[in-house]
Amino acid sequence: MNTAVKTIQQTNTLQKSSLTFAVYKPGISTLLLTIVVLLSGLAVIYLADINRRLAISLEASMNTQHQLHQQWGKLLLEQSTWSTQARIQSIAAYQLSMQTPTSNQVVMVKM
Repeated sequence: MNTAVKTIQQTNTLQKSSLTFAVYKPGISTLLLTIVVLLSGLAVIYLADINRRLAISLEASMNTQHQLHQQWGKLLLEQSTWSTQARIQSIAAYQLSMQTPTSNQVVMVKM
């Protein structure tokens, strides 16, 4: 009889430990999956914020590029204005007291 009681007690002990392990195993996996899901959600939020900041930076850079392109066009127009033939003649006439020679003042040199 003593042997039968020991066998039943050992069987009960094994079943209890199996149940205990079975109860904790799904709890741990659920906890790990919950942590992974939360970390994944935080990563999505973080990357969305970085994406938004980069988009704002890109838009600001594009606006600066547009303004610089407009300024470059204005400077090219101003450069072409300053180098026109009429402006050069007026500076030569007023500041340097130069004048266009008449046909009598022109001398042809033959070689």
